[in-house]
Amino acid sequence: MANDLSSELETKLHVNEEDSSASSSVTGLLYDKAMLKHEGPSSHPERPARLSSIWQRFEEQGLVNRCKRIPCRDVTQDELHSVHPDSHIEKIEETAWDTVLGDDTAPKVPRGKGHRFTFGTDTYDNAHSAAAARLAAGGVVEMTLRVARGELQNGYALVRPPGHHASSTCASGFCLYNNVAVAAKVAQQVAGVGKILILDWDVHHGNGTQAIFEEDPSVLYISLHRHDKGTFYPCSGAASECGTGAGQGFSVNIPWNQRGLGDRDYVCAFESIVMPIARQFKPELVLISAGYDAARGDPLGGMEVTPAGYAYMTQSLMQLAGGRVVVALEGGYNLGAISDAAEATLRVLLGELMPLSSFRMPPFEILQKSKPTKPGRETITTVLNVQKRFWNDLPVAAYDRTGSYLDSALLPPDSSEDEVHLRSPSSSSVSDQVSDQRSESIDSSVDVLAKELDAVSLDRASKESSHEPN
Repeated sequence: MANDLSSELETKLHVNEEDSSASSSVTGLLYDKAMLKHEGPSSHPERPARLSSIWQRFEEQGLVNRCKRIPCRDVTQDELHSVHPDSHIEKIEETAWDTVLGDDTAPKVPRGKGHRFTFGTDTYDNAHSAAAARLAAGGVVEMTLRVARGELQNGYALVRPPGHHASSTCASGFCLYNNVAVAAKVAQQVAGVGKILILDWDVHHGNGTQAIFEEDPSVLYISLHRHDKGTFYPCSGAASECGTGAGQGFSVNIPWNQRGLGDRDYVCAFESIVMPIARQFKPELVLISAGYDAARGDPLGGMEVTPAGYAYMTQSLMQLAGGRVVVALEGGYNLGAISDAAEATLRVLLGELMPLSSFRMPPFEILQKSKPTKPGRETITTVLNVQKRFWNDLPVAAYDRTGSYLDSALLPPDSSEDEVHLRSPSSSSVSDQVSDQRSESIDSSVDVLAKELDAVSLDRASKESSHEPN
């Protein structure tokens, strides 16, 4: 299979001399307006304007010229076969034709205008959906291979339809092919990459990606998503879902159980769970399933992550795998919010460090020391209890009275000795009190900056309000 993929790839790439001489310090950027032709009802949240709005922002901010443009291409059959069987590929391809699915005798006629819901009540298709899906998957594969081979340091694949809900055999949740999963498999088979981290910060659990890799110890899948105790779509991704067989421990789910969580919860999850596990895993490549529907103002997510939060997560992940990071767009449905978040992400890929000059945000080190909300702390504590069975580099500092695992950064500011028993008890000191006061001051500073950022974000979003879904 690997040889077949390599030979087919050589005939498809048509890399010119300028492309092949790309510096390893370059950030790649991939976009193709042909993906805008995948279109459904005007009220559907997954719409072409998602892509065009982000691209317009990149152009307005001068970011496109700072990147190396990578041509998009169709995914090959062999690349798709690394994840999807023929039966699934055929279902996607048949959406381009007016025929009865599964009826080999029916004549194939190119579809006219309009859309339908072949794959369920939420996932539409039209005459151009199959072509857009091939470009989306091929684009992420192409960017991943270039980063894996050292032609680029990192890259941003601005693609749609998204992919992380698609399993190997089923399209769902607006997703047709699992773009990131295919890219991960091809990177291993063609570029010889060993261990890969897939970090999914979309507000919805990437059930398709988890299912594809749940028995695979060479791919670590970490997802931060809204769960609401199993009632939030797709109702999967509980902390107890850790993988199966040889892959046990290589699925890490951080399921938020209510709306309204934001930067400080995501940051604390990164500091206490994501980064310690990722460092112990030692990935050779990082793929980010970058859904922006946890952003403040998203009509589906109900969360409060700001551009500062996305910049922080990106900057953290760039510390891994020698900075070999590929970002692939997933969800996100508020045009202003996704443009802000995508801009922040790309600026960090380009080497800008927090605080980014185009946004009001705290420095990396300040945000790093903020404390989570109470519901955020509860989720993080639950996940730590589950994952400490598999990873010994998790921060161990304290236990509460029930024996639940807590990191010192997770302790509420008003914890008393009868509520928390430190592993190494010591009397309160002046330095402890100063540290507590400094932490509270940091939290206050973050709150002030968040409010200022909120005002800026709302102002930007208001300019896009005419494009929001009904």
